[in-house]
Amino acid sequence: MILLDILMPDTTGLEVLDRLRSLAHRRAVPVVILTAKGQDADRDQAFNLGADDFVTKPFSPKKLLARIDQILDRG
Repeated sequence: MILLDILMPDTTGLEVLDRLRSLAHRRAVPVVILTAKGQDADRDQAFNLGADDFVTKPFSPKKLLARIDQILDRG
């Protein structure tokens, strides 16, 4: 599993997600976007690029772990 923030130095988490999904051997790796940018456009783009979940900051660590468990149990 990979946790990505949208705002990162040099590139964005969405660009990293797009690159990951273009690699056959990384396509199935679960990705959660964890970010302070909670606009609908960011959420929509993340899911369109193949994100498994989108969590906005601030977040509950307990809820984040529950979501991660759900995603990993699906795989």
